[in-house]
Parts: sequence; structure tokens; C-alpha cells
Amino acid sequence: MTGSNTSLADVKQEYKRNWSKYNPSLVRRIEVLMDTSFLDRWKEDLERENEGKVGRPYEYPQEFFVFLSKVRSLWNVPFRELEAFVRNLSKLTGKFRPLSYVAIFQRIGSIHIYGIMEEINKDAKDGITVIIDSSVFKITDRGDWLSSKWNRKRKGWIKMHVAIDGDTMNIVSLSITDEHSHDSREFRKILSPIADKVKMVYWDGAYDSRGNFNFLYSKGIEAVIPPRENSSTLPRGSPYMAMIVRSIRKEGIEEWKREMNYGKRWSVEIFFSALKRVVGETIRARKLIYQIHEAVMKIYCYFILRKNTVVS
Repeated sequence: MTGSNTSLADVKQEYKRNWSKYNPSLVRRIEVLMDTSFLDRWKEDLERENEGKVGRPYEYPQEFFVFLSKVRSLWNVPFRELEAFVRNLSKLTGKFRPLSYVAIFQRIGSIHIYGIMEEINKDAKDGITVIIDSSVFKITDRGDWLSSKWNRKRKGWIKMHVAIDGDTMNIVSLSITDEHSHDSREFRKILSPIADKVKMVYWDGAYDSRGNFNFLYSKGIEAVIPPRENSSTLPRGSPYMAMIVRSIRKEGIEEWKREMNYGKRWSVEIFFSALKRVVGETIRARKLIYQIHEAVMKIYCYFILRKNTVVS
């Protein structure tokens, strides 16, 4: 909320978007995401990937299937429609023969998603403030009314646990699980790859555990989280957690939140909202391993788009 002496005109001026930079960046980010330079490197990439390979050599480089996976993830394209897209691309380029949707599915499924996750981790800068939270992708797009009407069994969700840079609002680390994985158990998996670069962490009560507080203390990272109301002020397994609890009891929870700027944590909700508006909130894959793969690719697409967007 703005102060009483701030006019609406001043607020609009402060947040005025630079359209001369923003509009070209929206075009440029798709050019970066859908980079087709692999077509120019087709022969060289195949020679590298086939070097030392036993059996039938590859006819298509892996980068080609990363490209197709981006198309599928960003625009929710079914594999049969992706086959039609590849046919037209084959006619235009003359570099390869058309592929069946089964072959496309198999090669996309072989993409090393952990390498993609590592690429996201590398984007973290030193001394950052991160915000950690989780959200879900649905694995069916039928509405709640249909499920209730026909007594259909709920199919569950795919859960994404992310850490975002509190300043740039871009993702710096993630973990993908099924719906049964508890948030607190994923905390170290998310933070460990970037722990040396983090100075402060905002999180909510779902990640509240003595082990997580101890992990942050061992890494010299400041924790900004209001512990549970019944948390002890005694150092029972976590002196760092007890110190924070005593500080909150002394100052009062509202004063502590103002002092620590705890409202900044809500930036991650804006991130999730924007992510689902851009790439959708439904996973098309049926098996868990492919659902995780598709979720990672969706997040990676948004990571590239966000990274190449000029927001001011």
C-alpha cells in the first residue's frame, strides 16, 4: 500500500512500463527459446553423438528433440500433432526424413533432464535472497464437476518445489516430485546446489523443521520464517530455531514480519501464477517419470522466457 501523501499519478509513473524495450523482448525471448541453430550444426552434432556409439548410429541430434520438447511443453502439443509438425519441418529443410510420433516420444523421453536442472542452478548469482515454496501441476484437465458427477477417482498432481531469486523473480533451483512428498523433505534438495550463493531464505511453515534450520545455520544463511505457534524457545535440537522463536516472542509476530520484510515471500505466488498462465497448469503425460520430465521442461521454458524479458 502506498503512503497517504503519494498520488495515483506518481504510482503510475513509478511503475510505467518501457514499451519500446518490453515489446521487442517478447519477440526476442521466443527467438531464443525456439533457437533453430541446431539445423546448421546438424552434421557436426551427429558426428559427436555417434562417436564411439555401439549399434545403429543416430540420424537426429539430441538438440532436435530438446527443440521438439520445448514446442510440446510450451504449447501443450500432443505427440501425433508433433509428428505432423516434424513432417512439415522435414519438407522445409530437407535435412532429415519424417519421424513417427512413437519415435519422437522415445527420443524426447531420453533427454537428460538433470542436465537441464543444472543449467537452471547455474543462473544463481552470489549473495542472493531466495524464496522457497511449492505448487502443483494437474495431471488431468477435467473439471471438478465431472469428477463429482461421475464419481471419478482423483488422479493427483505433480508437485514442483522451487527457489526463486527475490530480486529478479527468476527461478534458480527446483525439485519435482509426486503429491505425496512433503515440502520439508525437499528443502535441502532445492537449496544444496545453490547454498554457497545464498545469503537469506524466505519460506513458509511447510518447511519448518529443526533439520532445515540447522542446515541453514551450517551454511551461514539467514532464515526468514515464522515458526509454529507452539515452537519452543529452548534449544531442543536447533539453537538457531530457538533464537528466532525468542526474537519473535520478544518483538511480536507483526513487528517481526515488518522488520524482516516477510511480505516479500509472496513474490513466489506471483511467479507461480505467471508460470501457469504461460505454460499451462496441466501435464499431459501418463506415467510419473514422463510427468516429471514434462514438468521440468515447462519450467525450463518459462525460465528461458523470463530470463530474456525486459520488464521495465
